[in-house]
Amino acid sequence: MKKLEYLLKHNRVIQFLYKHFFSFLFTVFSFFTPIDKNLVLISSFSGKKFNDSPKVLFDAIRTNPALQNLKIVWAFEDPSLFADAGLRTVKINSFAYFRTAFKAKYWITNVNIERGLHFQKKKQIY
Repeated sequence: MKKLEYLLKHNRVIQFLYKHFFSFLFTVFSFFTPIDKNLVLISSFSGKKFNDSPKVLFDAIRTNPALQNLKIVWAFEDPSLFADAGLRTVKINSFAYFRTAFKAKYWITNVNIERGLHFQKKKQIY
């Protein structure tokens, strides 16, 4: 896995193929995935943290009575670390993560949700 990760980060040909192939594939897949207008996907520092501006916006959403209908999903590298926090979570870079990204009307992050790919729909708010 580390070798593959290294190749993805350092080989320009593989980066090009990865970016274009998976962007196309995810765009096609997301075409068949309807947007949930009440779903919010949040991540902080690529799923490493539960802080910074995404956490501030999360707290503001939770305390605003007009926004209680929103379903919030946090993306983490290790969701089990946040099991006691009572959060809806998903493992970043998993199929469930990308499916949530395809469905979420709102993306909140301080880095990149698309993970170097391009599949955001016009009706999604980033």
